[in-house]
Amino acid sequence: MKTGTTKFCAGSDSVAHCLPRLAVAAVLLLVGMVAFSGWLGYHYGIRDASPDGQAYQEQVRRLLDADKRALAAASRKLDGRLDALALRLGTLQAEVMRLDAVGERLVRRGGMDPDEFNFSAEPARGGGETQEPSGGVSAVALVSDVDRLAGLLRDRSDKLSLLEQLLLNKELQTEVLPSGRPVDGGWVSARFGMRTDPFDGKRKFHHGIDFAAKPGTRIRAVASGVVVRSGPAPGFGNLVEIKHGNGLVTRYAHCQETLANVGDVVKRGQVIARVGSTGRSTGPHLHFEVLKDGRPMDPARYVSLKKATKKG
Repeated sequence: MKTGTTKFCAGSDSVAHCLPRLAVAAVLLLVGMVAFSGWLGYHYGIRDASPDGQAYQEQVRRLLDADKRALAAASRKLDGRLDALALRLGTLQAEVMRLDAVGERLVRRGGMDPDEFNFSAEPARGGGETQEPSGGVSAVALVSDVDRLAGLLRDRSDKLSLLEQLLLNKELQTEVLPSGRPVDGGWVSARFGMRTDPFDGKRKFHHGIDFAAKPGTRIRAVASGVVVRSGPAPGFGNLVEIKHGNGLVTRYAHCQETLANVGDVVKRGQVIARVGSTGRSTGPHLHFEVLKDGRPMDPARYVSLKKATKKG
């Protein structure tokens, strides 16, 4: 089988005589390839140097500049969204702190176990590990979740504040409702209702309860309120009158001395006077009255008739 080499070397006696011819052919081929590459470089160099090539390069530069500007604008927009998100997170943190404070007050007021309802500790959470695939969270979804959480926090905050106000109102109602015993020691010498008047012997209605006690025995407010009268009053002698709200008023009469002034805000159990025998009285005692919307009520419905154990 004849090859290209045998054709190229036809007429030669041996391969040794053919090798110089092959070397010359290879050199000529290499020179031709170099010349062709030079021509290509020259051709495209001339094209790039032409006005059309410069316009193309300018267009590329403009596109790159536009991309850079768009990237910078997107970066600024992202920074703005991050700043807004950080601001929202700060607001949420403030709301959480306020809820913690309200929760701690409710725990104290409700008498709940502070270890069970610990608002300063992170809530316990957990669960088994799942093999299901999970995806990332987009920025839009994250902002939406933050907004929804903010709304929930505001709603819970309003409800907790309302609950706190209701508990406070209940405490205030309990505080201003007459209860307990208005005098330290002593005994009940006259009850509410019809009785024989000790001065004229006639049957008359007694609008309160009398507690006989030693002169100077401490008289205490049976509910919190505002002192609206303190001093001498016809028939009552030295009198302290306290308004408690909801139409309730208590009176403490025949006092040796009054210790609360008009306008004073007094607390339940606070000493406001001392037992005496001033006014229309046959001996040292406290005449105690409870009025509801101006009408005398039986004090036994509100206060204890037993001796108080509280001292101080």
